[in-house]
Amino acid sequence: THSWRPIPACSGSMASKAAPGKDQTETILAENLIWKENVPYLYESLINYKLSESATSVQWLPRGFPSQNSLDHIVVGSCYDEEKEKTGSKLEVFSVEIKEHAVTTKTAERPESTNSHLDKKRRVIASKHLHLELRLSVKFPVSRVRSSPLLGAKTNGSLVAVKSASNAEVLIYLLKKAENTTASQFSLTAYDVTSLKGHEEGGRALAWNHLSAGSLVSGSMDCNLCNWDTLAQRQPKSTPKSIYKGHQAEVLDAAWQTNKANVFASCSRDKTVRVWDSRQKKESHKIEKAHDAAVNSISWNPLGEYLLASGSDDKTVALWDMRNLDGKLFSLDHLKPVTCVAFSPTNETILASASEDRRVVLWDITKVAANSHLSSGGNKGSQSITRDSDGPEELSFVHGGHTDSICDISWHREDIGLMATLAKNCHLHIWKPALKHQGTLYNQNRLKKESKR
Repeated sequence: THSWRPIPACSGSMASKAAPGKDQTETILAENLIWKENVPYLYESLINYKLSESATSVQWLPRGFPSQNSLDHIVVGSCYDEEKEKTGSKLEVFSVEIKEHAVTTKTAERPESTNSHLDKKRRVIASKHLHLELRLSVKFPVSRVRSSPLLGAKTNGSLVAVKSASNAEVLIYLLKKAENTTASQFSLTAYDVTSLKGHEEGGRALAWNHLSAGSLVSGSMDCNLCNWDTLAQRQPKSTPKSIYKGHQAEVLDAAWQTNKANVFASCSRDKTVRVWDSRQKKESHKIEKAHDAAVNSISWNPLGEYLLASGSDDKTVALWDMRNLDGKLFSLDHLKPVTCVAFSPTNETILASASEDRRVVLWDITKVAANSHLSSGGNKGSQSITRDSDGPEELSFVHGGHTDSICDISWHREDIGLMATLAKNCHLHIWKPALKHQGTLYNQNRLKKESKR
């Protein structure tokens, strides 16, 4: 029996195999060249943007920020540039503009930073343009930046949380439209910054509540989790509502359940995954040995309240049913440690995973069970996957454009299939698979709209 591992190139027969003894850098460049040649056939849209700072984290801001603005925006956090110490750490906000135009297939070239969707007569190119709208200095290196999914009258803008591995504070920024300016401009004033003090050490775990505005949970190297009400009208504002103790090593990630305002999960270097009710001090569920190494990332399914995904340094992605934790439902492999996992917010069957193997893989989890022969695995109740072929149907898409380890990913909350991915070499990719390659990403409403065009 065997479990499938992500292919070294983009998809299918495009895989490239390194010759024995071939330099790794040359291999990466060769694979990237193959990817570039096939970009027009794989993507509906794509941009490859080289950031000027040592970027570490990225996330989409909620659509509608700032108000009456049709553009989308992303926020990027960076750490110190060791070669340019004066640069310091930054928060940067970019607007993303989408423009469509058609060209004939005979004259169209295959651009590196634009994408495509092909038919027999013409190529429709959706170009995404990034414009730097705001750059803020941050007093410590940024390890994680997360924006609240909720926009409300209380904030009149977007709340952004910033965490650092070298500082115990959590900073909260309120980004909002500047007065007497155009829709794409921003302002940030001193009173819009709040410092949350409750941890003893730095870290990177941050998660905003999807249902309760201003509710934030953070985790750190002190092994603790803090639950904050960032909109509370009490003094001092930085005092956490609750502190949760239980992990035996650094908390690496946290995630609120999308349909229950009081439930969140956390994962840690202690190899465990824990689920908490924010009204209680002790975890409600605990997966003692979720993985064989540190658990870096977790994500709740947007509709399946009991389904949780985790990604680990043991190179696997695990799926869990919280109603039966005797063993994982199944696992999926990468070639190197898994850095991020994230369910699509617009399609509960699609799971994205990113890794130090430079790949972002989109999985259709419904096809894992439907097309795999499942047999009992190591732990009681767990399952291992065996296959009759090397072409797994659950593999929906592989984004193979990065040339370095992936450090963060972010799904757009409304634009189906649109994703931002960030690599350690500071290359930011914003991309959407072509519809012809990625039917499972699109719901029936989208398919009907496409058919009417």
